[in-house]
Amino acid sequence: MSVTEEPVDFAECGREPVQFPGAVQSYGVLIAARPPGPGISHVSENCDRLLGCYPEELLGQPVRRVLGSAADPVVAELAALAAGARYRRRIALTVRGELRRFDLLGHRV
Repeated sequence: MSVTEEPVDFAECGREPVQFPGAVQSYGVLIAARPPGPGISHVSENCDRLLGCYPEELLGQPVRRVLGSAADPVVAELAALAAGARYRRRIALTVRGELRRFDLLGHRV
């Protein structure tokens, strides 16, 4: 996968309705990791359709497995946030030869 970055308009978040609390939207993927731990700890079942990898392929793997070269700055930026802070970055990943755009959302616990 390759990555490109784009500017983010945070106002978009406020306009998006929450229809199913606790569910991952069909056009999104949930990936959870707790650095500096062993890697990805949770992945939504739909990651194959959107990222080209099955959940069992990603569990325990470093975040770099999904984000490629963007992983290092993303992990560093998240680590620098205060507890409870949120993070957002728009990225593009090449998946199965196709460029796909994602809003990467992070939450520091």
